[in-house]
Amino acid sequence: SVLPIQAILANLGNTNPYFLDRQFGVSKSELQEALEGNITRSVIRFGLPLRGYSDVEDDLEGQREKFAAFVHNELYPYLQHASTEFLKVYFSGDVITQEEVTSTVFHDAAYAIGSLAFIFVYLVCYLRSFSLATSALACIALSFPISYGCYCIVYGHGKMIAINFLSLFVVLGVGADDV
Repeated sequence: SVLPIQAILANLGNTNPYFLDRQFGVSKSELQEALEGNITRSVIRFGLPLRGYSDVEDDLEGQREKFAAFVHNELYPYLQHASTEFLKVYFSGDVITQEEVTSTVFHDAAYAIGSLAFIFVYLVCYLRSFSLATSALACIALSFPISYGCYCIVYGHGKMIAINFLSLFVVLGVGADDV
């Protein structure tokens, strides 16, 4: 299993002389001098195998799922609120970047739903017909999954990338304009 983030950071802070280095390769004797600067850079590398696994190939998919769950449930929420007025925390990595993109897409999807609701109310007022507005909005809303399905069939691309979600706003705007 994966340790909680506070335990990992406490362990690194106590045992790793390079945990708070400003220039990679600062020795223990130079650590105090390095900490006197106004910029500090820390690099924490996560790797496999996780605790409880014998090697990297031991249930690789299971290890990846556990690490992704750790990033989703503990690391990303912790890092989101780690910055203060005097300390800015920046982070990157494959899994955490994917988590950040997914989180942003779901947050922006709420705006798309709000846009859909606004367009629906506008169409009902403009067309003066609930059934016409519902039909028009259904056509607009169905254009996205149908076009994405065609995209998957033609190009054989089975994954939904984040940039595709931006087309939701374009489809809503163009579709409502054409009604």
